[in-house]
Amino acid sequence: MLRKKLRDKSGTILVFGMLIIMMTVWFTVLVVDLSLGFAYRVQLQHISDAAALGGAHAGQDADYHPTTRKPRSYIHKELADPVANEIISRNLKYLPSKVTVSHSINPNGELGMSHYQQYYQGSSLTVVLKGKVKTFFQNLNNFFSTINIHSLSRVKVFVEE
Repeated sequence: MLRKKLRDKSGTILVFGMLIIMMTVWFTVLVVDLSLGFAYRVQLQHISDAAALGGAHAGQDADYHPTTRKPRSYIHKELADPVANEIISRNLKYLPSKVTVSHSINPNGELGMSHYQQYYQGSSLTVVLKGKVKTFFQNLNNFFSTINIHSLSRVKVFVEE
C-alpha cells in the first residue's frame, strides 16, 4: 500500500507549476525594482546636471592674472553653492519617498581634484548626488533591500577670447 502511494505521481505538476509561478513573480518584481532604480538614477542625473549648470552660471566670473595678464575664469563658491543647493532641494521633492538622497557640491579631495584645483585653477563646479532606493524586498533580512544610485556632474567655465 505504501509503495503504491509513493509511486503515485499525481499532483507533481501542481507543485512544479506553483514553483514556476512563484519564481516568475519573484523575477518580475526584481526586474521592476531594477527598472525603477535605473529610472531614479536618470532623474538624479538630471537634477545634478541642472544644479551644476545653474551654480556655475550664478558663480562664474573672469579677470586677468596679475602677473601674466592672461584672462582667467573661476567660480565663486559663495555665489554658486546656494544656487546649486536651491536647485537640488526644489527638484528632490519630485522623487518618491522611498528614495533617500545625499549631496555634495565640489567635494573636497574627491574625484582627483583638490580644493585649490577646483576653485582656483580648474574653474569647475562638481555636484555629486548619492541615493538609496528601497526595494520590494526590503523586509527580507537585507537581501537586496536597497539599490544604490549615484550621479555626478561637472561644469567647467572658460573665458571667451
